[in-house]
Amino acid sequence: MTPLLTACSPTSFRTRESRTRRLLDQLAHEHDPRVCRRIRDEVVCCNLDVACAIAAHYRGRGLEAEDLRQVAMLGLVKAAHRFHADAGGSFLAFAKPTIRGEIRRHFRDAGWAVRPPRRLQELHADIRTAVAALEQDLGQPPSTMQLADVLGTDARSVAEARELPGCYSPTSLDAKRDEHRRALADELADPHGDPSVAVDDRLSLAAALRTLDPSDLRLLRLRFEDELSQAEIGRRLGVSQMQVSRRLHRVLDRLRDQLEAA
Repeated sequence: MTPLLTACSPTSFRTRESRTRRLLDQLAHEHDPRVCRRIRDEVVCCNLDVACAIAAHYRGRGLEAEDLRQVAMLGLVKAAHRFHADAGGSFLAFAKPTIRGEIRRHFRDAGWAVRPPRRLQELHADIRTAVAALEQDLGQPPSTMQLADVLGTDARSVAEARELPGCYSPTSLDAKRDEHRRALADELADPHGDPSVAVDDRLSLAAALRTLDPSDLRLLRLRFEDELSQAEIGRRLGVSQMQVSRRLHRVLDRLRDQLEAA
């Protein structure tokens, strides 16, 4: 993206408000197009730090920070051209939604490497709002089930929506999923492999799983089928995250030993 403006000089609120109001009042009585353009440029420069602050709120979501800054500044420029002082109201009250809308439009048009269904996009936005509210009430991050209850949906949909940031910047197939699971590429079927090997592996795993007690099987289902975090499992079972981690290690080590001996 070609740089639009590069400086984001901090300005005090009162200074910015006063100068912006004075410039817009001058603009309302000016008829020379060249002077109007110069005044709008000054309005934009006066409020650059606001655009930068809004752009910073969207960092870490898969798009380059500098691109977000440029899009925010573009939104500020559009706001400066659309705002009319004689309509009343504050310029920033008009400009901030315009800037946010420009950034969200940029995410919608350029941010998705894989475009998810709209229902999941909307649910993802609702989850972000619900998490902030629940964290204040609970004093800790809410679980998937708690979010599902608040949002009136099921845990699987919440889990899917919480994975959407990966659609902005997909995970490498060689990346390890966590300490207990192999890389994604290792879990993909080999199109040139012997299908009987996969059948043997499944049969061996099924036999090993039958040796586990119900509590260990439930632990594995919560972790690998429901894909809950160790902290979420701990809250579900009424134990600490450390206890969950130790139990998982013990169960997985036992399964691994049985499969290697098979």
